[in-house]
Amino acid sequence: MQEILRFVEVILICAVALIAIFAILIVIIARMPHDNPLRMLLAALSHRIGVTGGVMLVDPITAGRSSGRRVVYQR
Repeated sequence: MQEILRFVEVILICAVALIAIFAILIVIIARMPHDNPLRMLLAALSHRIGVTGGVMLVDPITAGRSSGRRVVYQR
């Protein structure tokens, strides 16, 4: 039982560390100029994540299938 608890503790520590690094990177990128390519990439990624989340809220069954995702992302 102790091994399982230790494993869960290590996983949680790693997850918190990754979230902290991600938050620091977002703050650093947000302070960059608007025409910076890294900032544009972050904006595109956040839009993609937002669209995926919105589709999952509207129709989680269709969005879960690969064919449904292709239809949503085609422009």
